[in-house]
Amino acid sequence: WDESKMTWTDRTLCKMLQKAVAKKDSDACEPWMKALLCASGQSCDWTDKKYLLPLLNYIKSRNIAKRREPPMVTGSSLLKYDTQF
Repeated sequence: WDESKMTWTDRTLCKMLQKAVAKKDSDACEPWMKALLCASGQSCDWTDKKYLLPLLNYIKSRNIAKRREPPMVTGSSLLKYDTQF
């Protein structure tokens, strides 16, 4: 969350959301709503890095797999691709 890096449209939509959330009773607010209100004018990051680790490992394994030699295309496998389009 960094308003200085957002487009005008994104900033406007976020401010509209903040105004709508600000009208709610603070006891009825969910944790993300309270965090949204506190983030106004600040740079915030709510991600928990430990949850990103499996995703990063998956991406890394896919990138390594892409660097390998592609499988040889045979006539029958080529026909399979032609019929899909």
